[in-house]
Amino acid sequence: MPLRVALFASKVSPISKLIEWETRSKYSHAAIVQTDGSVIEAVENEGVHRLSKLPDVAYPDRIDLFEVRGPYGGLNDTQTANIEAFLGRQLGLPYDWPDLIGFVTRSGNAEVRGAWFCSELVFAAIEAGGVTLLRDIPPFQVSPGILSLSPYLVPVS
Repeated sequence: MPLRVALFASKVSPISKLIEWETRSKYSHAAIVQTDGSVIEAVENEGVHRLSKLPDVAYPDRIDLFEVRGPYGGLNDTQTANIEAFLGRQLGLPYDWPDLIGFVTRSGNAEVRGAWFCSELVFAAIEAGGVTLLRDIPPFQVSPGILSLSPYLVPVS
């Protein structure tokens, strides 16, 4: 299975609703589906963790999947391995509350090292594989909705 990004719409937490409202996007959460089908995400009360598969949600249309591509097509094995290795090194790190609060309040936050919020983690992981999803934007300024704008994320039908 190719590496994929999962973007979640309309999660039920107050934080998710605030993210959707502030970013004017239907997406409030992002995760990476690895080649083995496992999922790595950064979640508010758990930090960065791995799930064995995408979580079941009440409405299946609330998760959109995007295949990660590079400028010349699909990712090569080295790029995929680098992304998955980067994600493995992030497991257990805390949730990045300061950057999330700064992001949502537009308070000009500065990146917090050693902690992640969901879309920041996804963006940084793909950069670790040598693919720049969007130019001139650092990971800590990327929302789930902004991720969906990358030409290197191709919707999976």
